[in-house]
Amino acid sequence: MVFDKIAVIGAGAWGTTMANYLAGKTKEVRLWTNQKDTLAAIVEKRRNDRYLPEVRLSPKIQATDDMAKAVEGCALTVWAFPVQHLRERMRQFLPFFEK
Repeated sequence: MVFDKIAVIGAGAWGTTMANYLAGKTKEVRLWTNQKDTLAAIVEKRRNDRYLPEVRLSPKIQATDDMAKAVEGCALTVWAFPVQHLRERMRQFLPFFEK
């Protein structure tokens, strides 16, 4: 199965790694983070300075802190953050998923 757009929720080490891997398999990956410094580094330098400073990120990755924009039009969403935040994140993102 091939997906044109994939959302990755969480830009820690695991989320960033998944986004970079998936960028090689699809047309576009949206990487959501709520950390302003991480977002700025990914957008400006194509790097996640906090978690993977040595890895250059694919130009197919679009980083955002906008929940609606992160999942809009995406056929697949990958949840990549600590499990203790699962309930909170699901509640936050639920309004942005198509029914």
